[in-house]
Amino acid sequence: MSHQPNRNRPVVVGVGQVTDRVEAADQGREPLALAADALRAAAEDAGDGLGPQLLAELDSLDVVNVISWMYDDLPGLLAKAVGASPSRAEHSDWGGHRPTLLLDRAAARIARGESRIAAVVGAEALRSVELALRGGQLPPWTPPPAGAAPPDAKDHVHPLAWAHGLRMPTDVYPLFENALRATTELTEEANQAWSARLWASMSGAAAQNPDAWDPTGRTAEEIMAVGPRNRMVCHPYPKLMNARIGVNQAAAALVIDAELADDLGIPEEHRVSPVAGAGANDPDDFLERVAYDRSPAMEATLEATLQRAGLAVAECELLELYSCFPCVPKLAIRALGLPGDVDPSVTGGLTSFGGPGNDYMLHAIVAMVRAMRQRKGTTGLLYGNGGFLTKHHAMVLAAGTAAAPYAPDGERLDAALQADVDALPAPAFEEHPEGPATIEAWTAMYDGDGQPTVGVVVCRTGAGTRTVAHVTDDLDRLLDGQPVGAPGAVTASGEVNVFRFA
Repeated sequence: MSHQPNRNRPVVVGVGQVTDRVEAADQGREPLALAADALRAAAEDAGDGLGPQLLAELDSLDVVNVISWMYDDLPGLLAKAVGASPSRAEHSDWGGHRPTLLLDRAAARIARGESRIAAVVGAEALRSVELALRGGQLPPWTPPPAGAAPPDAKDHVHPLAWAHGLRMPTDVYPLFENALRATTELTEEANQAWSARLWASMSGAAAQNPDAWDPTGRTAEEIMAVGPRNRMVCHPYPKLMNARIGVNQAAAALVIDAELADDLGIPEEHRVSPVAGAGANDPDDFLERVAYDRSPAMEATLEATLQRAGLAVAECELLELYSCFPCVPKLAIRALGLPGDVDPSVTGGLTSFGGPGNDYMLHAIVAMVRAMRQRKGTTGLLYGNGGFLTKHHAMVLAAGTAAAPYAPDGERLDAALQADVDALPAPAFEEHPEGPATIEAWTAMYDGDGQPTVGVVVCRTGAGTRTVAHVTDDLDRLLDGQPVGAPGAVTASGEVNVFRFA
C-alpha cells in the first residue's frame, strides 16, 4: 500500500562500487564496464531481487565526468549496458564536487515529482591508461569519437600562472596551505604534524575499507617523513599528502521516491535520506581569489548546507571532508569550527582510498550510506571540492526516511548564495609590475630527486595589485621560516617575474 506522506521524498536505497586492481595494461576494464558493474551492484543492493526492475524503470541517469577515456555518448552506452532507458541521461561537467551536486539535484527532481528512480554513476580507469601509455599504446576499449581531444589544462589557468609553473593541482594547492599556515601562526613542523594527523586518520579509515586502493594504515610520523619513497612534490607536500589518481574505481548510488520504496517493501533501516545540500564557486582563476587563507564559497556552502538541514555541525556524527590536499579539510575544519584532530573521512581519503578523477565523493556517498546502515552514525556531512579549491558542494545525509520534505528549489537558493560570493572584492592583477612587493602565498617546486628547483610566490605590489613571480637566488630564504608578509621587490625577466627579498 502507498503511504502518501512519503510521496516525493528521496531516499538512497542502493549503493555499489568496484575497485579494479591491475598490474598489466591488458588486464584493466574500461570506465564503461566498471560503471555498469557499479550501477548493477547499486541496484542489487536495494535487496529482494529488485535490481532488474529498478534498472528497467530508471528514469534519470547522471554520469560524473570521466577523464581517463573519451566516449561519444557514455550515458547512452551505460544505459544500454544495464538494460535501462532513462528519459534523461547526462554526462556532467568536471569537478570533484560533482557527485554531491548530482545527488542533490537528483533528490530535488524527486521532490518536484519529475523523477521516481535516479542513478548517479562514476568510473575511472586511469591506472590502466597509465600502464598502456608506458608501453606506447592505448587500451583496446570502445573507440573514442573521431577527432576527439582531451581538455587543455591551459584553459583553466591564467597564462602568467602557467608561465611560472602554476599549472596543476599539485602546484597550486600549496599556495593555500602556506597562506593558511601564516594565518594560524603555526610553525612549519606543527603545520605538517596537523596535516599528517589528518592523513593518518584517513589511512586508518582506508584500512577498514575493502575497496580502498591502498589499505595500508600509516602513522603521522610515516606520512611526515620525507625520503626516497615519500619525496617532496611541491612545498610543503610530500607524496603521501597528494591525491592518488592512478586508480581504476567506479561507484554508483540509486535514489528513489520513498513512496515507491514503501511499495517495493524496502525497509527503513536500508534507506538513507538526502536532507539538504548547497553549493557555490570561487572565481575560476585562482589569481582572482579574495585571499589564499580562506575560501568564501566553501564557507558559504557549508553554512548554507547545515542551515537548510536545520542542524549544527556537532549533530553530524559522520564526516567526509574532501581531501585532495591537506589545506582543503583544514579550511573546512576552520570554517565549521571543528577541533583540529577531528576524523575527516569515513571513506579513507584521496591518497589512501584513491582519487578516481572527479568521482571520489561518490565513493564517499557509498561509504557513508554503509556506515549508517551499520549504525555507526545517523547523520553525516559530505563536502566536495573541484578545480583549484574552486567549486564546492555539500550535503547532509540521514538514516531512514527524512521527516521533512526535500527542498525542491536548491538551484535557485544556490544562485542567491553565489551572488553573495561574487560580490566579494578581489585585488586587481598586474602581469609585469616593477617595484616593491610583499609575499601573499608561496610554494617551491621539487625535481624527481626531491631537490627544490624554483620558488613561486603570489605577491602584492605597493599599489595593492597582485602578481606572480619566481624566486631563484633566495630559494633557501623562501624555504626557511615563514615568508608570507616578507617584503621585497619584483622585476620582470622575459616572460616571468622575479621576486627578491629586501
